[in-house]
Amino acid sequence: MKNDQETWKRCNNRMGNQKIKKMKIVLVGSSPAMLLQALILAKKNNNVQVFEKKNRLGGSWKTSDFYNIKNIETGTHIFAPWKNAKLYFQSKKFLETKLKLKTFFLKPQPVRIINKHITRKELAKIKYFYIRGGANQLVKNLISLIKKKKIKIFFNKKIKKVLVDSRGKKRLILCDKSSIEADKIYLPLFLDLTNFYYSKKKRYVTNFKSKVSKHLVIELLNKKIRSKRELTYIQKANFSKFIDRVSKFNFKNKTIYCLRLSEIAKRGLKESKKKQIHLIYKDLLNFLFQKKYDGKKINFRTKIYTYNSSYRNIENVVKLKTFTKLLGFNLIDTSEIIKYISQNIKQLNDSL
Repeated sequence: MKNDQETWKRCNNRMGNQKIKKMKIVLVGSSPAMLLQALILAKKNNNVQVFEKKNRLGGSWKTSDFYNIKNIETGTHIFAPWKNAKLYFQSKKFLETKLKLKTFFLKPQPVRIINKHITRKELAKIKYFYIRGGANQLVKNLISLIKKKKIKIFFNKKIKKVLVDSRGKKRLILCDKSSIEADKIYLPLFLDLTNFYYSKKKRYVTNFKSKVSKHLVIELLNKKIRSKRELTYIQKANFSKFIDRVSKFNFKNKTIYCLRLSEIAKRGLKESKKKQIHLIYKDLLNFLFQKKYDGKKINFRTKIYTYNSSYRNIENVVKLKTFTKLLGFNLIDTSEIIKYISQNIKQLNDSL
């Protein structure tokens, strides 16, 4: 408490009589959902700004390089329907017409999908689709619209704290000690904030856990060898204790699998990285060839990608909603992109 009060005092002293540049709307984070929210807000406001802690946009949908292959997805993503099939296909139409994205239906269909938001009857109507070019194309098209709407993007701006003074003026305190005043602040559901400070009530929300996710990307280098079992996406991979989810991507003649690793696998990597990767690869091959692999040599190369995110269990979400409402912030559900589009489909269509 004392440290936060001193921070606030130092901030005011440092600014002195200097005029603070006032921003009407600030969004923290640049996931596709936050960028779409910025586009909605920009329809009625010409002073919308986005703050991103890293040097590129996309949040968990950002892409990475895999050896000589540029901009591949290293996360196991899928477009999951929300509520009903009608909203799902309205979201598909929005992506195609408003964001100018080309889509295709996944074949074979994704399997072992866990979806608590939609009934089995509605789920049976779903044909899963995805974007040609994947996450890279999605973010690229969003950036194009962001530029047209003249929404400002600030990179390498990690939020240290959010303070609210006694007058109700909201300020973002950044890691570089600069201070920005805003009329409205929009926060994503998954946000790395150490403290929320409210000067009147003197209340905090602290100690949100950070969750580490590891994805193993594998490229099969033998072009002539084809697996007997095809897949596009498996949400719950029950063929290996080391793998949670699997996505398959095709890049011309290249076949790439992205595996989200289980807690067991993450512990195994700490003990012996080489041994653990070999065990994961063996399980994947046994699944693809529907039997224990017959010994033919298959060359492959791998990379591990690590992501840190702020974990939110039900208790954390309730706390976060309560305190953001108390502080007068706007909380955006960024858990699923199709869910966000479905919830805001009318506003999105009217804005673009």
